[in-house]
Amino acid sequence: MAKSVLIAESNKIFSEAMAGALSLLGFVVVGTTSKRSVANALALETKPDLLIYNCHLSGDDAAFSDLKHLKEQLPEMKIIALGYHDVFDEFMGTYLKAGIDGYWNKYDNWAGLLKQLNLLFR
Repeated sequence: MAKSVLIAESNKIFSEAMAGALSLLGFVVVGTTSKRSVANALALETKPDLLIYNCHLSGDDAAFSDLKHLKEQLPEMKIIALGYHDVFDEFMGTYLKAGIDGYWNKYDNWAGLLKQLNLLFR
């Protein structure tokens, strides 16, 4: 059975490219959004196998509490935080406490995302 994915990404072009790439890998894209509140509601509604969440959607620390809340309500859902490497290093402990399962720097090559997916869905 195909795995479902929800993409919460602020850059529409990047979001569409990611949705297309994940579809080619066999994922069913259940939604894309650039709004934090919509991402949270869609995750609870669609219960995806994977949430790819841009940690900069809100512009503040709300992403941490959102991800923790979502992981508590949907413990089986895998979460890959998406962002910038230097920013993630600064907040790694907080993200790990929030329950994320992986991180992908959106400026790395796509092989990094494939590696994360292989680790999460072997």
